[in-house]
Amino acid sequence: MPNKPTHQFHSSDWKRFIQACQEGDATLVQHYLADGIDPNFQYPEIGTVALVEAAFYGHLRIVQLLLAANADTSIRQQLGGLNALEAATQQHHTEIAALLANKNNYVPWYLRWFRLGK
Repeated sequence: MPNKPTHQFHSSDWKRFIQACQEGDATLVQHYLADGIDPNFQYPEIGTVALVEAAFYGHLRIVQLLLAANADTSIRQQLGGLNALEAATQQHHTEIAALLANKNNYVPWYLRWFRLGK
């Protein structure tokens, strides 16, 4: 769970945080989370959230850090409309997709169909 913010975050902080998630910079992501940055904030200029970006770019460690900080897996990008699970799936990051699916208790349609058949 993130700490209460120790300072006011500025536009440049949000951009650096999102960029760190895109680039897989775990040290910087941990720094911002420890300072209390909201992992669910959707920065208007970029139109996305940290978890979607980390999932899209395939950074498992960043996804784990964000989930530990209570990142919301259901938030969708403003522009692309993808949530984190869809972004990971689209980019074929299967380990991240499995983690997110498990977090959401997501069951693919084809598995639901098999369960109904029993």
